[in-house]
Amino acid sequence: MSAPSAPAAPPSWWGSFHVPLGGAARWRIGPLQMMVRRQPWAWSVTTCNVGPWDDPNLSVAEPCAPDEPDPPGARQHRFTFGETADPLQLDPRLPDRTVVATSPAPFHLLPGEDCLSFVSVPLWMAIRVGPDKKLAIELPIKRPPDTWLGPNTMEGQLCYGSRDPLQQVAARVPGLSHRATIPLRLVNRSSATFQLDRVRVPVPNLSLWAGADGRLWTPTVTVQVERGGQAGVELAGGAPEVAGPCGLLASARQESGGMVRAIHTLSAMFGR
Repeated sequence: MSAPSAPAAPPSWWGSFHVPLGGAARWRIGPLQMMVRRQPWAWSVTTCNVGPWDDPNLSVAEPCAPDEPDPPGARQHRFTFGETADPLQLDPRLPDRTVVATSPAPFHLLPGEDCLSFVSVPLWMAIRVGPDKKLAIELPIKRPPDTWLGPNTMEGQLCYGSRDPLQQVAARVPGLSHRATIPLRLVNRSSATFQLDRVRVPVPNLSLWAGADGRLWTPTVTVQVERGGQAGVELAGGAPEVAGPCGLLASARQESGGMVRAIHTLSAMFGR
């Protein structure tokens, strides 16, 4: 009797697609509904958020009538060319700002201890057209809320807030096609117990990877609480071990040269 085969990965919404001249195609990527229309001298991209941030729906490049009405609240983006040409290229990207991850309840990390947590972050979509893959637009699949991290309103950084809290078990993080999972290793190298309720994650410095099961990952981010009121950050250069075999989907927006180490004050890193 043959061994059971591994479950097939869900279809990918990204990649290269053919939209016929005068035709249209529709995507549903979690909360986002998108229709792409191709005319002789223009591409039209219409988007609308129709679900919550954790919506699991996924349908890819379904042919549809170009005169199909748009849903209420839809936004249309039109891009003109001398002549349109295939293909339509969709690429996943990580957010363009730092993301602040929060804990469901503050927890205490004892001196000399470390723990591994996981947080989910939303994806952006880069839309490229034609054989030279010109970038038409980049947009969030579900834009996260803005948040401020810093000791006061004058010092700090404008970030995105994660809607999914830190989890201690990767399986509790939704494996959604429009979100990526970040392994976050927290290390306390100080002599005092450290209380954590939120942490700044430098997402623009991370690359994006796809596992064999379709789940998307970033490299592990290690945050170390140091002596003297500082926090060190180390970014690994590849996919995390917990993800298994992975393929690279997107390089970091801001290259960090593999393993890096940055020092922040605790207030800058944790909003204290």
